[in-house]
Amino acid sequence: MPQIQEKWLRVLKGFLVGEVCLQLVNAVTGLLLVRWMSVEQFAQYSVANAFQSGAQQFVEFGLGGALVALVGKEVSDRRRMGRLVAAGCHIRRNTLLIVGSISAIVFPVWFASKGWSLWTGLVLSVVIFAYLVVSGLQTYYRPPLAIHGELGQVYRITLVSQFARLAAFALAHVVHTITAPLAIFVNFAATWFTGVRFKSAAHRHLEVPEGSAPAESREILAYIRPIMPGIVFAAIQSQLAVFVAAAFGQTQTIAEVGALGRLAILLGFFSAANGMLVAPFIARQDHNRLFPRYCLVAIFAILVAASMLSAAWAFPSLFLAILGSTYADSTPALLPMVAGASIGYLNEVLWTMNSARKWVFWWMPVVSIPGTLAVQVLGIWLFDVSTAAGVFLMILMGSAFVLLTRLNVALWGFRLDTKAAQGVGN
Repeated sequence: MPQIQEKWLRVLKGFLVGEVCLQLVNAVTGLLLVRWMSVEQFAQYSVANAFQSGAQQFVEFGLGGALVALVGKEVSDRRRMGRLVAAGCHIRRNTLLIVGSISAIVFPVWFASKGWSLWTGLVLSVVIFAYLVVSGLQTYYRPPLAIHGELGQVYRITLVSQFARLAAFALAHVVHTITAPLAIFVNFAATWFTGVRFKSAAHRHLEVPEGSAPAESREILAYIRPIMPGIVFAAIQSQLAVFVAAAFGQTQTIAEVGALGRLAILLGFFSAANGMLVAPFIARQDHNRLFPRYCLVAIFAILVAASMLSAAWAFPSLFLAILGSTYADSTPALLPMVAGASIGYLNEVLWTMNSARKWVFWWMPVVSIPGTLAVQVLGIWLFDVSTAAGVFLMILMGSAFVLLTRLNVALWGFRLDTKAAQGVGN
C-alpha cells in the first residue's frame, strides 16, 4: 500500500508541475494569437482550427480512449499493449483515408463560401490533411507513457514543442507575417514533433507486431461501435460554436466567438487531468471503492466549474482584458460562454469516468443525439445566433441537456456494476 501511494503521489506531482507549465504556455500562445492576428485572419484561423479538430475526432472515433479502457490492469503486458496500438493504428488508417479525402474537397469550398480566397482554403486543406496524418502518433503513443506514470517524460516532450510553437508565432508577429495558413502549419509541425518523440519514448513499453492484430481490432471495434454515433456527434458539437457563427454571422462574429472560446483554456489544466489521471484512476477501482471515488472526482469538478462561473460573473472586465481591446465590447457573450464551458467541463469529467468503466450502451446515442439536436434547434430559434451572445446561449442549452444524459448513464452504470459484484446477471 505505501508503494502504491508513493507512486500515485509521484504521478500527481508530475502532472501538477507539467500541466501547470503546459497550460501556461498554451494560454499565453492562444491569447497572444488573439491579440496578434487581425480580425479577418483570426476568423479564418478559427474556422480552419475548428474544422481540423472536428475532422480529427472523426478520424480517431474514440480509438485513443479505447486503449486505456481495454488494457485495464494489464499495464505491464508489453505484448497486449503493443497489439492494441497496432490494431488502433490499422483502424485509424482506414478512417483517415475516408475523412481526409472528404475534408480535402469540403473545406476549401466551405471556406470560399465565406467570401475568402479559394487559394487560401486549398493551402489550409493540405496542412489540415497533413495534421490528420501525424496526430495519431500522440493518440497511440502517449497512453503507454501515462499509464506507466512517466508524466515527466510526457511533459518534457510536449513543452519543448509548445515553446517552439510560441517562438515561431512570436517571430512571425515581429516580421508581420502571422496569417491563418502559417498558424495552422506551425500547429502541424508541433504536433508532428511531439508525436515522433512520444513514439520513441513509448517503445520500451510496447511489443508491436509486424502486421495488424485482428483479435484486438475486433475488440476495439466492439468497444467503440456503440459510441460511434455519439463520437460523430461530439466531433461536430465540440466546434459547434464556430460552425454556427460561420453559418449565420459575419467575420466579426466568427472572430469574437473564436476569441471568447479561448477563455475556456482557463479550464484546460483540469480538463487535461481527465485523460492523464481520472481515466486510469477510475478504471483501476474495484466495486467497493468505485462509488466514493467517483463522487469525489465529480464533486471536485463541480467546485472547479462553479468557481470559474463565479469569477466571470464578478469580474467580467478582467476576463475581457485578457483578450485585448479588440474584443472589449463582448460583455453580453462572456457569461453564457463561461457557463457553457463550465458545464462542458463537467460533461467531459463524467464521460471520462463512464467510458473508463466501459459504461457504453447502445441506447446512449438514441437518447442524447436527437434530444441535444432538438434543444439546439430550439436555441437557434430562440436566440439571435448571428451574434456571439446568441451562439453561446444556444451552446449552453445543449450542454445542459448533455449533462442530464451523462448523469443517467452513470446511474445505469452503477446499477450494472452492483449487479456484477453481487453475481447477478444483467
